[in-house]
Amino acid sequence: MKLATLTSIPSHKSYGQDYYLWVVEQVSLLQSSQLQDLDLVNLVSELEDIGKREKRSVKNNLVVLLINLLKYQFQSEYQSSSWLTTIIEHRLRLRDNFEDSPSLQSYAANPSVLKRCYEVACDRASHEIGL
Repeated sequence: MKLATLTSIPSHKSYGQDYYLWVVEQVSLLQSSQLQDLDLVNLVSELEDIGKREKRSVKNNLVVLLINLLKYQFQSEYQSSSWLTTIIEHRLRLRDNFEDSPSLQSYAANPSVLKRCYEVACDRASHEIGL
Protein backbone atom coordinates (compact mmCIF):
# COMPACT_ATOMS: atom_id res chain seq x y z
CA MET A 1 0.00 0.00 0.00
CA LYS A 2 1.52 3.30 -1.09
CA LEU A 3 0.73 6.12 1.32
CA ALA A 4 2.06 9.22 -0.43
CA THR A 5 5.16 10.63 -2.00
CA LEU A 6 7.94 11.96 0.18
CA THR A 7 8.88 15.58 0.54
CA SER A 8 12.25 17.05 1.36
CA ILE A 9 11.73 17.27 5.16
CA PRO A 10 14.26 14.96 6.86
CA SER A 11 12.43 12.11 8.60
CA HIS A 12 13.76 12.96 12.07
CA LYS A 13 12.39 16.50 11.84
CA SER A 14 9.02 15.61 10.37
CA TYR A 15 8.04 13.48 13.40
CA GLY A 16 7.24 16.54 15.49
CA GLN A 17 5.94 18.62 12.59
CA ASP A 18 3.84 16.27 10.46
CA TYR A 19 3.13 12.85 11.93
CA TYR A 20 1.53 11.42 8.80
CA LEU A 21 4.47 12.52 6.68
CA TRP A 22 6.83 10.91 9.18
CA VAL A 23 4.91 7.60 8.95
CA VAL A 24 5.01 7.73 5.15
CA GLU A 25 8.76 8.34 5.25
CA GLN A 26 9.42 5.51 7.67
CA VAL A 27 7.37 3.08 5.57
CA SER A 28 9.22 4.15 2.43
CA LEU A 29 12.59 3.75 4.12
CA LEU A 30 11.66 0.28 5.37
CA GLN A 31 10.33 -0.78 1.98
CA SER A 32 13.52 0.36 0.26
CA SER A 33 15.74 -1.20 2.98
CA GLN A 34 17.29 2.16 3.85
CA LEU A 35 17.54 1.17 7.48
CA GLN A 36 20.36 3.59 8.27
CA ASP A 37 17.99 6.52 7.60
CA LEU A 38 15.19 5.35 9.90
CA ASP A 39 14.20 7.50 12.84
CA LEU A 40 14.79 4.61 15.25
CA VAL A 41 14.15 6.46 18.51
CA ASN A 42 10.67 7.60 17.48
CA LEU A 43 9.93 4.41 15.54
CA VAL A 44 10.62 2.25 18.61
CA SER A 45 8.49 4.58 20.74
CA GLU A 46 5.59 4.36 18.28
CA LEU A 47 5.79 0.57 18.10
CA GLU A 48 5.72 0.36 21.90
CA ASP A 49 2.69 2.65 21.93
CA ILE A 50 0.90 0.40 19.42
CA GLY A 51 1.35 -2.55 21.76
CA LYS A 52 0.05 -0.53 24.70
CA ARG A 53 -2.99 0.60 22.69
CA GLU A 54 -3.81 -3.00 21.77
CA LYS A 55 -3.65 -4.08 25.43
CA ARG A 56 -5.73 -1.07 26.48
CA SER A 57 -8.36 -1.98 23.89
CA VAL A 58 -8.64 -5.51 25.30
CA LYS A 59 -8.91 -4.20 28.87
CA ASN A 60 -11.53 -1.59 27.93
CA ASN A 61 -13.63 -4.16 26.08
CA LEU A 62 -13.36 -6.60 29.00
CA VAL A 63 -14.44 -3.94 31.48
CA VAL A 64 -17.46 -2.87 29.43
CA LEU A 65 -18.43 -6.51 28.89
CA LEU A 66 -18.13 -7.28 32.60
CA ILE A 67 -20.08 -4.16 33.61
CA ASN A 68 -22.99 -5.16 31.43
CA LEU A 69 -22.88 -8.79 32.52
CA LEU A 70 -22.96 -7.66 36.15
CA LYS A 71 -25.85 -5.29 35.53
CA TYR A 72 -27.69 -8.00 33.63
CA GLN A 73 -27.18 -10.45 36.51
CA PHE A 74 -27.95 -8.14 39.43
CA GLN A 75 -30.71 -6.05 37.93
CA SER A 76 -32.72 -8.71 36.21
CA GLU A 77 -35.89 -6.66 36.57
CA TYR A 78 -34.31 -3.93 34.43
CA GLN A 79 -32.72 -6.13 31.79
CA SER A 80 -32.79 -4.33 28.49
CA SER A 81 -31.98 -5.12 24.92
CA SER A 82 -29.33 -2.38 25.01
CA TRP A 83 -27.42 -4.33 27.67
CA LEU A 84 -27.57 -7.46 25.52
CA THR A 85 -26.50 -5.46 22.48
CA THR A 86 -23.54 -4.06 24.42
CA ILE A 87 -22.59 -7.53 25.66
CA ILE A 88 -22.67 -8.90 22.12
CA GLU A 89 -20.78 -5.89 20.72
CA HIS A 90 -17.92 -6.16 23.20
CA ARG A 91 -17.67 -9.92 22.81
CA LEU A 92 -17.31 -9.34 19.08
CA ARG A 93 -14.70 -6.64 19.65
CA LEU A 94 -12.71 -9.00 21.86
CA ARG A 95 -13.00 -11.75 19.27
CA ASP A 96 -11.65 -9.31 16.66
CA ASN A 97 -8.80 -8.32 19.00
CA PHE A 98 -7.88 -11.97 19.45
CA GLU A 99 -8.18 -12.81 15.75
CA ASP A 100 -5.92 -9.89 14.84
CA SER A 101 -3.43 -10.61 17.64
CA PRO A 102 -3.79 -14.12 19.09
CA SER A 103 -1.16 -13.41 21.76
CA LEU A 104 -3.60 -10.97 23.36
CA GLN A 105 -5.69 -13.96 24.50
CA SER A 106 -3.04 -14.96 27.01
CA TYR A 107 -2.79 -11.32 28.12
CA ALA A 108 -6.55 -11.18 28.68
CA ALA A 109 -6.50 -14.52 30.52
CA ASN A 110 -3.77 -13.34 32.89
CA PRO A 111 -5.28 -13.51 36.40
CA SER A 112 -3.97 -10.07 37.39
CA VAL A 113 -5.47 -8.46 34.27
CA LEU A 114 -8.80 -10.21 34.80
CA LYS A 115 -8.81 -9.27 38.49
CA ARG A 116 -8.15 -5.61 37.73
CA CYS A 117 -10.79 -5.51 34.98
CA TYR A 118 -13.30 -7.18 37.27
CA GLU A 119 -12.56 -4.71 40.10
CA VAL A 120 -13.04 -1.75 37.77
CA ALA A 121 -16.23 -3.28 36.35
CA CYS A 122 -17.64 -3.90 39.84
CA ASP A 123 -16.94 -0.31 40.87
CA ARG A 124 -18.51 1.14 37.74
CA ALA A 125 -21.48 -1.23 37.71
CA SER A 126 -22.26 -0.60 41.37
CA HIS A 127 -22.09 3.13 40.75
CA GLU A 128 -24.38 2.85 37.71
CA ILE A 129 -26.99 0.71 39.47
CA GLY A 130 -26.72 2.34 42.87
CA LEU A 131 -25.32 -0.49 44.96
